[in-house]
Amino acid sequence: MAIYALVMPILGLPVFLFAIVVFLVALDLISPETIPLATSPRSFSVAFWLFAHNLMEAMGIMTLGALYALVPRYTRSGKLYSPRLAAVAMVRYTMAAIPAFGHHLYTWVTNSPQVFQNVSRSTSWATGFIAASSTGFDVGLTVWRHGLRIHPAPLLMLEGFLLYLIDGFVALELSTPAWNLRLHGTLYATAHTMTILTAVLLVFLGVMYHYYPALRDRQLDIRMGFWHSGLSFLAALAMFFSLLIAGVAGLPRRAYPWLPGEGTYAVPLLLFGLIFALAQFVFLWNLLRSERAAAWAPGLAAD
Repeated sequence: MAIYALVMPILGLPVFLFAIVVFLVALDLISPETIPLATSPRSFSVAFWLFAHNLMEAMGIMTLGALYALVPRYTRSGKLYSPRLAAVAMVRYTMAAIPAFGHHLYTWVTNSPQVFQNVSRSTSWATGFIAASSTGFDVGLTVWRHGLRIHPAPLLMLEGFLLYLIDGFVALELSTPAWNLRLHGTLYATAHTMTILTAVLLVFLGVMYHYYPALRDRQLDIRMGFWHSGLSFLAALAMFFSLLIAGVAGLPRRAYPWLPGEGTYAVPLLLFGLIFALAQFVFLWNLLRSERAAAWAPGLAAD
């Protein structure tokens, strides 16, 4: 996290500078011909993906940090299997993720240098096969050797991480030029983006279940927490595969309305999306019940 606190502002600087130039052009304060490089859509695309993709990776770093810190607390030992392996995985993940954004620029078939494609592909695969697999090995052995106390907090964090790993295979496909040229403009890429965000959300909901008793001096209903975690994970997984199927069928992610007959793919997305939303209402109701109970009995400490 400390590395990203230093790296992200630097990576965001090109976006900020390009945005200033575009804003000045929009206000007619400068001519587009004054700085043609900055107002080029291609230049802005590079700046966008450089920052946006690494912002997603920063979320991944924080997610892995939460796993390393909290999941072992629900085991008998209370310790991670290998803190050294965790530190190595985090550093490797950070270093590999920064140049991996280039796999979003494969569609520049005639103008994307081959060396740039090679670097983007190799670093993209490194984030999965080196960093993510190391984390899975470390956390998996921690749970395997020392058991796991069943509670919504570790369940949500592990479910989010499992989603993250499953979605990682899609990321590896999209970082391969042949697959990328076929699928990058479809809902297949949307499945990758939305599932990463959902995985991060589940992990931090698990963090919420862990810290809420300490912050508010009261407990959330554990049974409702199990319903929340189970429905959220199953609905997120179903939405993920529904988007993948739609992407393979060729449904675009940047064009609407869809062609006749393609709307049928929206039915499972709507259904599972509503189930996922319902799960979040279960969580909100759990919070509301806890807060209302505390208001009626302000002196009652957490169980």
